[in-house]
Amino acid sequence: MSDFNNINQAEDESVDEINHNLIDDDENLSDADINKIVGANTKNVLEYLVKSLVKDPDAVVVESKETAKDNIQFSLHVSPGDLGRVIGRQGRTAKAIRVVASAVAHREGLKTSVDIVDQ
Repeated sequence: MSDFNNINQAEDESVDEINHNLIDDDENLSDADINKIVGANTKNVLEYLVKSLVKDPDAVVVESKETAKDNIQFSLHVSPGDLGRVIGRQGRTAKAIRVVASAVAHREGLKTSVDIVDQ
């Protein structure tokens, strides 16, 4: 059982590291403030994941919209040249992105949907 706890702790540390790397220093948000933002972890993980996949990471924009109390809709905007990379063959990459987003959101007690939009 201790191996499972070690894995969970490593996942928590990874998500925290991603969040701190993606949040602008100008915002001066504390850890408590970051945790109050609904879906912040999911949004940051999505942004990190998609920017890692595309050729033009500066064009990646992740928008979030709270559709219900515990449901958030994310829109991924990528450049037209990167659309194929994000969708993947037969939508496999898009499905994997949605699964990761769903897993992170579940840890926050949320449900998500992810739409991929070209700019």
